[in-house]
Amino acid sequence: IPIVRKATVQDIEVVKELDDTDTETCFQVATDEAHYRTLCEAGRAYLAFDGEMPIGYSRVDKIWPERVPLLSWIYVLPERRNARVGAALMEAVSTDLREQGYSTMLLSACTKRPEMIERFRRKGLHEAGRLTFPNGTDEVFFWQPI
Repeated sequence: IPIVRKATVQDIEVVKELDDTDTETCFQVATDEAHYRTLCEAGRAYLAFDGEMPIGYSRVDKIWPERVPLLSWIYVLPERRNARVGAALMEAVSTDLREQGYSTMLLSACTKRPEMIERFRRKGLHEAGRLTFPNGTDEVFFWQPI
């Protein structure tokens, strides 16, 4: 089982590297060090490790002015998938959000990652809708109690 912790400003390069490695997204967002610094300082980025090796990353954003947490990014190195790394990241995020007083969170998955969409459905997450992007891909949104 991987070790998951919040990323710190000392982890900016690791977060950026994992973020840049993820090519299975509906869209690419231009980011710079200030973006990652903000994520880390706000406690919204999480890293999963196998020993000292970073193997996964997730990020929480909030929508509907800060009222609804959205697990907007979750990425696990392809060679480390199906080893409960994503589940450990999701549990760390859920625990943290519960401690902040939230009872529900949104998650999303790009149609370029059908295995993730199916995993969310198998886990009983509730489909909330989808967005279609100009490049023809969709982002499917789910909600779950936490």
